[in-house]
Amino acid sequence: MTRCHWSFLFVCFLFGSSAVSAALAQDLVGQKVMTIEWDVDLKVQRTVVHTSSLGEVFTIDNQQGDWLWISSHRGWIERSSVIPYDQAIAHFDQQVQDSPSAINHYHRGLALQATGDVEKAIADYGRAIDIAPETAAYFVIRGNAWNDKGEHDKAIADYDEAIRLEPSGAAYHGRGDASYEKGDYAQAISDYSQAIETDPEFTIALNNRGTALLKQGQLDAAIADYDQALRLDPTFSPAFANRGRAKAQMGR
Repeated sequence: MTRCHWSFLFVCFLFGSSAVSAALAQDLVGQKVMTIEWDVDLKVQRTVVHTSSLGEVFTIDNQQGDWLWISSHRGWIERSSVIPYDQAIAHFDQQVQDSPSAINHYHRGLALQATGDVEKAIADYGRAIDIAPETAAYFVIRGNAWNDKGEHDKAIADYDEAIRLEPSGAAYHGRGDASYEKGDYAQAISDYSQAIETDPEFTIALNNRGTALLKQGQLDAAIADYDQALRLDPTFSPAFANRGRAKAQMGR
């Protein structure tokens, strides 16, 4: 069954920086790039087709002046919002060197996690927490990283602290993922339900709750969750696949 891992944070920090001039000057077609700002819109004409977070990685398929085409999302992104993938960590290293603030450690952590260096990412999130221990979002993102490493008890401890500081759909969803991976499907369902209560259009939480319900043999309830996820986003393929499996189990 297909579950979805999600690192959406309820707190969005705007990172006011642009790519270095050398990156802007080069042809990026065929290259991987990483976003270096929050809330970067991919557009077709004036229509926004996707809003990316800092640290997202894309492959560039076409280039027209200052605009880059990303086929996977069928949209254009501004060149100044990204940096070549192989230059990203150096870019964020410089940010931390210039100002070793919580937010800059957090941003570098996101970039490190995007490149697969989860250990160093966790270290940066830890520094951010040391500097700003009342910021729930830092605990959420470190919890996500612990989940990626398979250290679910550590993840749950971080989500618990985030929920204590400021309850959010992100924290409940992350804790639900950790509980699911531990085989505690009842707790996972409870946490996914809290996330959905926070945001009724949380399609990934609906899909993942459906999968936890399926594990408990609650086929009708699981299908209802997949149906709702698809009503909200008819292109959400994991819910299609999971609903098909649930119906097959029911003999439909």
